[in-house]
Amino acid sequence: VYHIDVNCQNPENPICSSVNYRKALYHALNREVIARDLFGYKEPTGTYVNGQAGLLSASGLTYRESEYGKAVTEMVESWGPYGYNPDMARDYLAKAYAECGVSDDTVITLTMAFNESDKAWKATAEYLMEEFPKIFDGKVQIKAVTYAGMSTGDYKQTTNVWDLSPNDWSRSASRTYPYTCFYYYLSTYASHPNNYFDEAFEAQYAVCESVKDNYDEMLKETAKLEEIYLEKVI
Repeated sequence: VYHIDVNCQNPENPICSSVNYRKALYHALNREVIARDLFGYKEPTGTYVNGQAGLLSASGLTYRESEYGKAVTEMVESWGPYGYNPDMARDYLAKAYAECGVSDDTVITLTMAFNESDKAWKATAEYLMEEFPKIFDGKVQIKAVTYAGMSTGDYKQTTNVWDLSPNDWSRSASRTYPYTCFYYYLSTYASHPNNYFDEAFEAQYAVCESVKDNYDEMLKETAKLEEIYLEKVI
């Protein structure tokens, strides 16, 4: 799964702690263009649990093919193609400005940091540099920053040098237990890729863990976990 982590602790970004801000970013990403045109061979999605999750379960029923996974997919598609909806993005940004007491004429520059050797993410950053000012009526701009010779995790330890950071994961355990793909977003995971944690999310992960031997029940609880992930834009 390829995605973009959001920094919620940048002291130079006046709305970084707002859920509305993260929702604005979520709805501003045209995943179809990014996945198919810029990466060239990826499958776009506004959900998080991938299509292989659950493939090696006893029934072979993947989470996305289950009634629970389909319901979450339908929710995302009701917003727009793979969650993309510029109108919703603008509305959430306005809410973030109001929530954080930021003047309506403030222009916020988001730093998108990525490894200089990653051509696909470089192309994505350049694309967002053009698209975000259009979507957000000039209120949000992207500045691309590259780094080399260090891991993404090490680079992101300094909170004021990034707002957005590309990342990806592969977790074989999710092919049997779909909910485990969210393992990376627990506060207990030492190398967590972001810096936002949520008690409800972590509690729901524990519920999934407790029912993992009942596959249908685990799928149902995984859907609740994915819904929290999407609601909080974790």
